[in-house]
Amino acid sequence: MRIRLLTLTLLCSLTALAQQAPVAAGMFPADASGWRLVQPPRPFVGDELFKMINGGAALYLEYGFDRAVSAKYVNNEGKTIDYALKYVGEDRLFFGTDSSYYQGVGTILASKLNDAQKKKIFFENYNNILRKIGRNVS
Repeated sequence: MRIRLLTLTLLCSLTALAQQAPVAAGMFPADASGWRLVQPPRPFVGDELFKMINGGAALYLEYGFDRAVSAKYVNNEGKTIDYALKYVGEDRLFFGTDSSYYQGVGTILASKLNDAQKKKIFFENYNNILRKIGRNVS
């Protein structure tokens, strides 16, 4: 059985989030539905985003993302997407992968998401952020 890693990443522009570590720490429970916290919440602010996003933070900074908090969880069931949907919500999930693109897409397609939720994760959630700055797709 493979251990799956889940990095819950909350990208936001809220000054209080990165400045108040206890608030951010409270957002990530130590144990939730079989998932165990293995890396405590860590805030990334400004240029520190480059460390979190492997040097690719320029685009995020350009669009107004200046803070993020990340924590790492593990479980043995491989239900990463279903867990994220339950605890983060479909309006805050975005598709992205550091491994095989096809495996990443397959993980979404194999999840229990309905078609509307998949559409949000693959496109609409990104487009809603871009809409706020006038760079969305019509």
